[in-house]
Amino acid sequence: TRQPDAGYAGCSAAISHSDFMTPTSGLRLPALGIAGTEDGSTPPDLVREMMDLIPASKFKLIRRAGHLPCVEQPQEYAETLNDFLASVGHIPKARG
Repeated sequence: TRQPDAGYAGCSAAISHSDFMTPTSGLRLPALGIAGTEDGSTPPDLVREMMDLIPASKFKLIRRAGHLPCVEQPQEYAETLNDFLASVGHIPKARG
């Protein structure tokens, strides 16, 4: 499903002057940034830059995925998320 161009433009305009860096730099909790190599609306370098502001955060780049790696590469996305959640103690580590 594709969002109408006017809706996308409206969302983009609404957040275009938002400062995401300042509040992100104050985070002190486990964080994982996931980006798709083909994401044109949230480029991987921007996600990596945001994650660099959070101490001990992790970053994962998923190849052959755009803005929705959870849909475009669901297996790799799920493995990445599960590994991260296990690493911070939110779910048991997988056996095997």
